[in-house]
Amino acid sequence: MSARYMSKLSDEVTAIQLPHQTDWVIKYSKGPTYIVKDDEFQQAYTHLYNCQYSKRSYVWARTTTSSGSLINSGTLYARGDYIVSHDKDETHPYVMRKDAFLSQYRPA
Repeated sequence: MSARYMSKLSDEVTAIQLPHQTDWVIKYSKGPTYIVKDDEFQQAYTHLYNCQYSKRSYVWARTTTSSGSLINSGTLYARGDYIVSHDKDETHPYVMRKDAFLSQYRPA
């Protein structure tokens, strides 16, 4: 069962779309840099100005009880990782390692 979490990080990020690709590079001012698929980016971020975007504050997440892979992408996960989505029904789920998830999110 998924639970609602909110970001611990600043909501404002710098983002650029990779040339000739649909992926986005996201950088928090006081946090990690990572790559996000375009469909996930479009659901989670709102354009502010120039390369600045605001991330929606809430995500839905659940911990995994065994290893496996996501049906939609084949992304592998290990026991204890988090399946994260911007909607409760996990339309566009992605995997985060436990330490990364807990450093970025807290229960809402």
